[in-house]
Amino acid sequence: LAGAIEAGIRASLDGRVALQVLQEEHGLHSLRVACEDKVAEDFETCSQHPDFGKLGASQLARILRREDLAISREEEVVNAIFTWNKVSKDGHAFLGVLLQHVHFQSLSFENLLRLGRTTLSGRSGDDLHREVEDALTFRKRTQSPGTFQSKRRCLQHWSPFLGASTEASGREVLPFPCESL
Repeated sequence: LAGAIEAGIRASLDGRVALQVLQEEHGLHSLRVACEDKVAEDFETCSQHPDFGKLGASQLARILRREDLAISREEEVVNAIFTWNKVSKDGHAFLGVLLQHVHFQSLSFENLLRLGRTTLSGRSGDDLHREVEDALTFRKRTQSPGTFQSKRRCLQHWSPFLGASTEASGREVLPFPCESL
């Protein structure tokens, strides 16, 4: 019976259903993996859903550390973490840990500067500022555009400065809104 239920859920699995299933405490490991796959595949849409804030910190960290996380730009990861932080009951306690899954070197220079001006209390603020400073230092040391290679495959085509192929040049790099922090 459990197999039939799982098969039925998998057949109709979308981001909304995946977020709901991930909130459940049941032990259908393979279904939970499929749900994490779905959230990673449709991350930007899922991160805007109200149930996104109900994910546990470890679930969100597992999704964020994936190399196949489908995002148009790394700023989406930062926005998702801060959105989750605002809604989640565990938000502030795990913010510093979740920030470790952001590829700060992939953020635009302007957005790194904005994040550097963000004020967060406690250890999370220190963690954020350290990551921003490290990324800015890295940028200063490696001025050549082709030096940095993103770990996330989804970023390969949106900015030549971030390691993309030159065939995809001309696509606009959009900043993330500072108000969302």
